Amino acid sequence: MNEIRREGRMVYFEFMCPACEAQGELGLDPSEGRGPVGCPEKCGAQFVLWKPDRKWVLRCVVQPVFE
Repeated sequence: MNEIRREGRMVYFEFMCPACEAQGELGLDPSEGRGPVGCPEKCGAQFVLWKPDRKWVLRCVVQPVFE
């Protein structure tokens, strides 16, 4: 998920969890560190925030599988 906008220190993403399919806008502050970020619905999915170029990217690194 690529950033959609910035406001001050906050970076906003159009979030969609690949595990539980939660959707919405998610704002993160990169200055708080780049540790794993859990899905807001607490399904167990984990994401990392990184900046490969000039824009922030949010990538899923742990995706739980539900039966």
